[in-house]
Amino acid sequence: MRNGRKVTVSVIIPSYNDSDVLQKTIECLNTQNYPRELMEIIVVDDCSQNPNAGFLNNNIFTKVVRHDLNRGQAAARNTGIKHASNRLLIFLDSDILAEKNLVSEHVKAFKKDKTVTLGTVNWHPDVKTNHFTRFGKWFEFNNVFDKPELGFDDFSGANFSVGRDELSESGVFFDENFKKYGLEDIEFAYQLKQAGFSFNFMPSAVGLHYRKATFGDQIRRAKKSADSILYFIKKYSDPDIARKLKYLPKPVYKKYSPLLQKTASVAEKNIIRIENSFDPKPFDREFLSVCGVYLIEYAPLEQLYAHQVHLGHNYECPYKNTAIDWALRVDLMAKMSDSHNDADSVFAGLICEVPDIELKQSLCHQAGRYFILKDNDDEALKILSYGLDIGITPNKDSYLMMYLTGSILKKKGLLNQAQSFFNIVVDHGAGYIHKSQVAGAYYHLGDILSSMPAKTRARDYFSTALRFCPSHRAAKRALDNLK
Repeated sequence: MRNGRKVTVSVIIPSYNDSDVLQKTIECLNTQNYPRELMEIIVVDDCSQNPNAGFLNNNIFTKVVRHDLNRGQAAARNTGIKHASNRLLIFLDSDILAEKNLVSEHVKAFKKDKTVTLGTVNWHPDVKTNHFTRFGKWFEFNNVFDKPELGFDDFSGANFSVGRDELSESGVFFDENFKKYGLEDIEFAYQLKQAGFSFNFMPSAVGLHYRKATFGDQIRRAKKSADSILYFIKKYSDPDIARKLKYLPKPVYKKYSPLLQKTASVAEKNIIRIENSFDPKPFDREFLSVCGVYLIEYAPLEQLYAHQVHLGHNYECPYKNTAIDWALRVDLMAKMSDSHNDADSVFAGLICEVPDIELKQSLCHQAGRYFILKDNDDEALKILSYGLDIGITPNKDSYLMMYLTGSILKKKGLLNQAQSFFNIVVDHGAGYIHKSQVAGAYYHLGDILSSMPAKTRARDYFSTALRFCPSHRAAKRALDNLK
């Protein structure tokens, strides 16, 4: 409600050769729990081979605009903006099926200022039919965007909203020079940030991604993104863009190119091996995901580094979360697949040679997780202690390692030691790790105290866990049991 009146909404959907899924998309929008007379749906048909207008024109709330030539996602969204007549613009991809309250949740988040609201995108249950959609961890967004401030690189064009007047006054449009796959939405977000917009994440505005996909599909898409990455970096010559896009200096890429190439072969073989198993064990599920993400990150690199990019002599990019990081994770998991590898050999044979200290600590964290997945808590404790002993400035990995260490010590019955780690997490970790993980530390502290006379304090910890993460089931059950 704004000034006593309901907010009018224009839903903009770019479409190309997707009439089957588009029909489902429109059906979901027609059953929203928001007044239908306050909504218009604008479908921009980007010169589909089989025009979509047939089933759409029967709906009085739907506008269909058709391009005479195929111009791409950016141009289709711009056309939608130009034809929108309502106060709030909601952008959806054509394969996003809106849950019933998606529109009302975007309206709830709408403010008459320069705020962009990002909704959640999850895989639709009907397409969870292969290992990529079950374990891929690539195109599924949820409350991982739990940050004090979202950056342009957190943006996705699949499900977001912005005020029409605010957007118009900013002069920001999608750059129609993005002709190939990817990044037109990220560059749009960069423009918005430059124009003073802030980003808000609304996890309850849920769209379900209705597209059958495999690792191979996503790797092929990623390979096409090299031109878009280069165009984006060169357009602004802003080192922050290059860092956010994980563009390493060319000498660094050349140095690690043999590792990257070797790891690509290892990753491909292991994806095939794991996909051929009906129900992979937890370690192999994680291995599959790591291999898939690495191959997606690796896909555009050869084409990307065939071109010269000038970002200044002092340009540096942290190794963490780059293709080098993911290659080392694949290498790490491949070594750990051999049951004879322990924490000492993994650290000495791979991690200690890494020149980037933050990445070294991150790999210790990842190795700890992998040992836990292999039910080897003793080796997990050892590698986590190596990571904590590195002693760099507190960061996300250090608090996650403390959390994992506390969890293992609690499992072993070493409750006083476990408490000390969980206390550090709850006292100092909130600015670094996700709220659900802070909630987990509060839950563990409450669980430890619930076996002692101090049950009142246990209740306080469980209640605090639920304040951080209202969906924390274990904390809710524990609190109910104390009543």
